[in-house]
Amino acid sequence: MTHLPHKHLTSHKRAQQVTRGAGGGIPLTTDVVALFGTMTDGEVARRCHRTVNVVAGQRLRLGIPAYRPSRYPRWTARRIALLGSASDEDLAARWGCSKTSVRMKRISHGVPAFWTGRLHHAAVSPAILARLGQWSDKRIAREYGLSPSDIGAIRRGRGIPAVFRSPPIHWTPELIHDLGHLTLWAFCAKHPLSYRTVLLKRQALGLPGHRPRQEPVKWTKAMIAALGTASDERVAKQLGLGYGTVRIKRRSLGIELPA
Repeated sequence: MTHLPHKHLTSHKRAQQVTRGAGGGIPLTTDVVALFGTMTDGEVARRCHRTVNVVAGQRLRLGIPAYRPSRYPRWTARRIALLGSASDEDLAARWGCSKTSVRMKRISHGVPAFWTGRLHHAAVSPAILARLGQWSDKRIAREYGLSPSDIGAIRRGRGIPAVFRSPPIHWTPELIHDLGHLTLWAFCAKHPLSYRTVLLKRQALGLPGHRPRQEPVKWTKAMIAALGTASDERVAKQLGLGYGTVRIKRRSLGIELPA
């Protein structure tokens, strides 16, 4: 017999009716519904092999508030000593805080990430270490006969950012015209370019920012369900809203960004 938390009992009575037709007809079991509100939508989605949108939508329909982990746990000497002894995700769940806070604390102390793969951190050659952050994970993996996930885990464990190399951008007259007539987010929604790339180009050309009159945003359930499914920048592009608007709304609802 499945025992559900008391706060979810009422929601659970409606769960079967709500979940049967949602998410393309994919049902969510009572065990999955019991997880709503006890961890982030992203973590629930990962455990039950669903999309974050499906999980967030079901949780909202059941009236279950989003999980709000403590962003800054109390760092005792024992907790610091345990960093790297298990995955950041497992430690965060154990201590009731966000995965990001554990990861940042671990990196600040120079502790490698917990590793369960076939390549242990201690066995990483100096040649591989020298190329982390200089070459792409795929290129290093191909060169040394490893998987990109192996290299990515080693790189992240050392707090080294990934290498992103984009092809040169050909700034056509249409792009230059839109730079001076659209907001940055409207421009990014229309053209497949990053916010930073567009901002730097506008600054290089000395173009003033375009600020149309703002209307109050009417947040629908679908729009709210999209919050936290990707970075605020990407969600802002998808919804055609400003980065600040999306960020403020997400934080006001206590929705975490994906790890």
